[in-house]
Amino acid sequence: MANAKIPLIKAKRPNNGGYTVLSLYYSMYLAKIDRDNLYNILLKAFFLVCYNNVGNILGRQELMDKWDKRFMELAHVIAGWSSCYQPNRKIGAVIVKNKRIITTGYNGAPSGFPSCAERKECLRRQINIPSGTKQEFCYAIHAEQNAIVQAAKLGISIDGATLYCTHQPCVICAKLIINSGIERVVYKEPYPDQLAIEIFKEVGIKLERFDE
Repeated sequence: MANAKIPLIKAKRPNNGGYTVLSLYYSMYLAKIDRDNLYNILLKAFFLVCYNNVGNILGRQELMDKWDKRFMELAHVIAGWSSCYQPNRKIGAVIVKNKRIITTGYNGAPSGFPSCAERKECLRRQINIPSGTKQEFCYAIHAEQNAIVQAAKLGISIDGATLYCTHQPCVICAKLIINSGIERVVYKEPYPDQLAIEIFKEVGIKLERFDE
């Protein structure tokens, strides 16, 4: 059995444990190990490598989901501070870099200006503007805009950061997000603004819907 011919395996060196298995296979062949023992050892090594790789992948996914969930939960807490008159339009945003919270924002009126909640009215509803259109007809500043403005006011760079938002950003917020250097946007609820999605896609910004 030691003299049995074993087919030559040619493979490029991969970035995983596959190369380890191939090296082990060839080393045992040179050492004239019995083919049956060779097969058993190789099989055990193969399953060990697969187990470790799958564990690493699942571990990284679990870690990513854990932090995404934490920051998305915080975005919903921030949304509760909104002064929007519409109960279904309370939006919160959190800008994060290296797992550190940089700034937060919620939709509300500019500083010193009476909020819609205080006025007990919604300008957009008064003139019957459909959702996702004519965002300039609103007293409020969007949550994403407020978070970006806060970073600028404090002189903090958000280049390369991630923005977590309870809702998908509109096209106006999308353009500010792009030019501020934010590289990833994670949102929970959709928003009827296809142009914003197209712009994000065109420039390579990661737009991900959070799903528990």
